[in-house]
Amino acid sequence: MNFLQQIQLGLSAYKEAHAFIKQHNFYSYFFIPIVFNLVLFVLFSGLVWHYAQLGADKIYFSLNIDTLNFGGFSFLKQIIHFALAFIFKLLGLLIYMITFRNIVLVLMAPVLAIVAEKTAEIITRDASPFAWFQFLKDTARGIAIAVKNALKEIFYTIIIFLLSFIPVIGLAGALIVFLMQSYFYGFSMLDYSLERVKMNTQQSENFIWQHKWLAVAIGTVFNLLVAVSTTFSIFPSVFVSFFVKAFLLIPLIALSITPIYGVVAGTIAAMKILKPQLSVEEQ
Repeated sequence: MNFLQQIQLGLSAYKEAHAFIKQHNFYSYFFIPIVFNLVLFVLFSGLVWHYAQLGADKIYFSLNIDTLNFGGFSFLKQIIHFALAFIFKLLGLLIYMITFRNIVLVLMAPVLAIVAEKTAEIITRDASPFAWFQFLKDTARGIAIAVKNALKEIFYTIIIFLLSFIPVIGLAGALIVFLMQSYFYGFSMLDYSLERVKMNTQQSENFIWQHKWLAVAIGTVFNLLVAVSTTFSIFPSVFVSFFVKAFLLIPLIALSITPIYGVVAGTIAAMKILKPQLSVEEQ
């Protein structure tokens, strides 16, 4: 497959994944990720709100802003204090947004392993009895892959950041980082299927590198879905009270189920390459 065919397969796999999830009633797999992410977000945002306020207070009073004389513009003190808290909240939530993808791929590995297995069983019509040893093995491999890719991502991001001070490279730096991240996310989504056909880690790495643009396409949609969901669920919360977030739950739920879609799409795409005689439409 050339790179255009790989990209087309990766993008179309998400459309098929949506139909597949609906047809085979995979909605029950959404419950754990939704609860997990809601709890994680509430805990994390609560900590951010608390320490952002403490940080803002510390700087505000350390600089003696409260004692400054603004004349008839004393309201500027409140604006400065609000701005300091806003900056701290924004930085904290940016960290959440950046780390969410990797955190969720590690902590949700057990669920993603089950989803990938069930998807492959339906596609190949080859159902295997549940085995705890295999499940734990798949989970451990998923966690190891996610952690390894996260470390690689951090390392290469630092390298690209340093190189970005070179004018020409700097212009392409953001795009390179995005594509690199998408590749590693797509890698995680595809690897569950490759484990099922008994590929070891090295064989999986070779296979995915041969189909690198498929991995990039799978990861790009996942990356964009997470970015959009995060933007609409997290960033508006910077402007409101911690307890006034009911309207942010819908995009937050979308953010929670995105990994499920990614794994189903990755499995569909991988199975089409590994088992070309089968297609999702035949199921």
